[in-house]
Amino acid sequence: MALGADRRQVARAVFSRAASHVGYGVLAGGAVIPLLMAAITRILDEPGSLWPPVPVAGAILALYMTAMLAVCMLACVVPLRRALRVQPTEALAADA
Repeated sequence: MALGADRRQVARAVFSRAASHVGYGVLAGGAVIPLLMAAITRILDEPGSLWPPVPVAGAILALYMTAMLAVCMLACVVPLRRALRVQPTEALAADA
């Protein structure tokens, strides 16, 4: 904000970096969860049956992705509030 950014630009800077990092992690986790469910299916059930059913597995995966992104956004609230609270003159004085 000391260099002329408005509140929206500061919020975008804080959230975009965190969202991209968590997005990559969620995608990696989303690729691993179906593999784990397939392994559990082979261990717990007889071959050929699906456990859990495909719609349930899809719901679990969607819930996982939504929860991780929500936690990320909540974790960004405190740094965002702290960044928005700093007065531009204080930030410039701290750099000198």
